[in-house]
Parts: sequence; structure tokens; C-alpha cells
Amino acid sequence: VVHDLEHDGRTNAFHKLTSTDRALAHNDRSIQENHHIKIVFVNVAADPSINFAQNMTVAQQSELRRLMIHAVLGTDMSKHFEDIKEFKDLVENKGTAPGKWINGGHAELLMKTLLHLSDISNPAKPINVATMWAQKVLEEFFQQGDLEASAGLPISPQCDRNGTSLPKSQAAFISFVVLPAYKALSELLPRIGETVVPVLEANLVYWETLLATTLLAKV
Repeated sequence: VVHDLEHDGRTNAFHKLTSTDRALAHNDRSIQENHHIKIVFVNVAADPSINFAQNMTVAQQSELRRLMIHAVLGTDMSKHFEDIKEFKDLVENKGTAPGKWINGGHAELLMKTLLHLSDISNPAKPINVATMWAQKVLEEFFQQGDLEASAGLPISPQCDRNGTSLPKSQAAFISFVVLPAYKALSELLPRIGETVVPVLEANLVYWETLLATTLLAKV
């Protein structure tokens, strides 16, 4: 619920390059993610009526805060491939028995992975919903690109409204990021392989077909 709190539609790279207050506050490290989780606890401290942990012991509150920080920082896309590799290696080494994960202290990695994959799950939705969100996300990127262009900065990848293809960007995102990650998760949670992976594969075909049609129309 809180993992994108006060997201301003800009990437960590943009904040770092332009030395924003957020970048300075978090020393250029997981800037947005650190801000999101910080704001949760700032607001809770300022308004006891929204303190969701008020009935917990001090020790429980501390543990909850630690777990929330761990999970939200895990949504930093710059950590994606490193974290998914760690997850896949653990599945390979520990197997898929839930007891081995819980008793081995690996539940936190699963928690972080589940939140991260939920964060990038737009392409795993029915194609009409996935398309709507893809358009919204790309427009957000374009607005950053417009700012970069007006400031004489290099335009970030996927942020050039005059040179970015929606079907090409979505096909690449699914192929290289989302689909492999969900297939990795399905090794531990087979139901994901039965429900989510087929939707991703169908949506990939949709975007690839749309891309091919768009390219042929230009010939």
C-alpha cells in the first residue's frame, strides 16, 4: 500500500542527476524508495490516529519497521536482476518446500520479491488494463523527458516522446524483465505459472504483433 507513497513521477536517475532534495537526503541511494518508506513513518509519527502499529510492543514495532524498509527498498529497479538471481539461486539450493524457506530465515527474501513483482505487474494484467497502464506510465516517462530536454540534459531511456515505441518498450520489458521474474517465482509458487505466466506470454505476443504491424506500415 505504501511502497510508492509521494512518488513524483521521476526516476532515481533523474533525481540524482539534478541533485534534488530527495537525492541529497538519501545520498543518491534508492532515492525514491527511501523517500516512500520515510514518509510513511514521518506521517505516522505526526499523526497518532494513523499509527497502524500502536497496539504492538516496542519490539514488534521495530521489527515491523525493519521488514517494511527491507521490502520497500527491494522495489528499486536497479536491484532487479541482482535480486532475482539471488531468489533463483535460493530456490535451486533450498528447493520449494515452504518449511525450508520459513525455517531457514528466507521468508524476507520472498516478501521482498513478492512486493517487487507486484510493483511491476502491470504487463501481467488483461491486455486492455495492461495497455491503459502502459500508456499512463509512458506518458509519465515522457513528462520527465520533456523536463530533461528543456534543461539541456540527455533524455533518459524510454523518455523521448518522439522516439519511443509503446509496443517495442512493452515487448522488451516483458521479455527481459517481467516474464523471467515471474517464471522464477513460479518455481516456488506453481500457481503463478498456471495463472500469471500465460497472461504475460499472451500479452508479449500482442505487443510483438503490434510492433511488427507498426513497422510494416512504415515500409
